[in-house]
Amino acid sequence: MLIYILIFGFIFVTYIGTKGKPLQIQQFLVIDMVILAIFVGISDMLGGFDRYIYGEVFDSISASIHKGLGIYGFSFATFMWITEPAYLLWNIIIGLFTCNRYIFILITTFTIYYLFYKSFKRNVPQPLFGLILFMGLYFFFTFTYLRQVFAVAIVWNSLKFIEQRNMKKFLLTITLATLFHNSAIICFPIYFIPIRQFSRKTVIICFCICLAFGMTGIHEKIFQIFGNVVENDNRATMNYSDVKSIRPEYILESIFFLWLIFISYNRKDFTKPDIIHMNIAIIFCLILALFCRSSDGGRISWFFMIGLISLFSKMYSKPKSISVYGVALSLVSALLYIRILVVWGILLSPYKTFLTDGIRRGDYIHEFFEYDRRYNDNKFYK
Repeated sequence: MLIYILIFGFIFVTYIGTKGKPLQIQQFLVIDMVILAIFVGISDMLGGFDRYIYGEVFDSISASIHKGLGIYGFSFATFMWITEPAYLLWNIIIGLFTCNRYIFILITTFTIYYLFYKSFKRNVPQPLFGLILFMGLYFFFTFTYLRQVFAVAIVWNSLKFIEQRNMKKFLLTITLATLFHNSAIICFPIYFIPIRQFSRKTVIICFCICLAFGMTGIHEKIFQIFGNVVENDNRATMNYSDVKSIRPEYILESIFFLWLIFISYNRKDFTKPDIIHMNIAIIFCLILALFCRSSDGGRISWFFMIGLISLFSKMYSKPKSISVYGVALSLVSALLYIRILVVWGILLSPYKTFLTDGIRRGDYIHEFFEYDRRYNDNKFYK
């Protein structure tokens, strides 16, 4: 667990040590992103069973390619993702060069973090502060939800087209993201949201409506209507419809972030991009409220998290000083980070890379979902 604490600590130190130094900020943004990409990319199937699913599908695709079987040799699981051909094509492209799942995950992770870097560089005024928020809100999910994280990274790079009012490029970008993970379809309407600051009253009314609907379990109907908006098999309805209890963390997070947004809501220096990011941040809060009874429905909010990161970077990270709210957000991010690290337990700790053979003791996910035991003895057997 210590190595995870050191990673977070390094990100925080680079933020503190580079305040007011634009050149160093950009340099350390690159360094930090590369470190995170390596750390996640070389990890040995950490984060949960999703990695095994992606690994098995890739292995079947690459084996089919190198055996000359074409699409007819792909596993049945591949056809469950036929509505997401961009992800399927991504597997095929990587499969032309390697048959090893670890190399596939490494290349995919590096690509995702490169997209994150491009988004932070353009959208986040104080990117190292934004990276602290990223660590608490999203970092650990990049270990396991490769397909949806890829779509999120693409969506985060579409905000510039809203600012430029370039609908064609925006729609093409969101379409690409949707072809990686169908849940990205929810992002299409954000282009048409008026670029203006809504009143607090309007936002609160919308929040209360979303919360009321969320408490009724309306998310069940949403997932039944859209089917595979978050998952692409029958697990979608099962995963989301069987949740009956309210998730207080969703409600608390949405209220807390909405309160922080309102604190500096009337600033006079907000630019057009800031207003766009503010509205996207508000949508993030509304979605958390709407899915307050869902086990994983909050995953849809990931697409809008960049608005929150960008806005809070603008509001609470001054170039040459540290604001009280900036300190509070850093502490909250650290607590969220530690919370996930503790709750996920064996899914993350002890940390192990695929650079050494063998398996982690007590890894029950491996026991249930490892489909090719030859990887246990030789990570590069193919």
